[in-house]
Amino acid sequence: MSDYAPTSQFDDVNLYGVGVDASDPSSDVYFKTSQNHPWGLLIPNEWQWPKERVDLVNAYPEFATYAESAGQQSQDWYLPENANTDKLYQVQE
Repeated sequence: MSDYAPTSQFDDVNLYGVGVDASDPSSDVYFKTSQNHPWGLLIPNEWQWPKERVDLVNAYPEFATYAESAGQQSQDWYLPENANTDKLYQVQE
């Protein structure tokens, strides 16, 4: 979801550049880090999210390649076979 300009509901442009955010509205760069990692994701399948305090890249190592290639490589990064299952939240039934 990176590089989508914010909606009119986004009322605090002072949030650009906070922390590791590399947003630069003058260049149409929004909501991602300098390494191209986005702040929001649209995942087309059900998936297992990382455990609390586990970085997405540690749970799904191929995500870094996906993000840094602007989605051109490792397009299946989110599939279970590409995850470190010990880093994923397990739903209790």
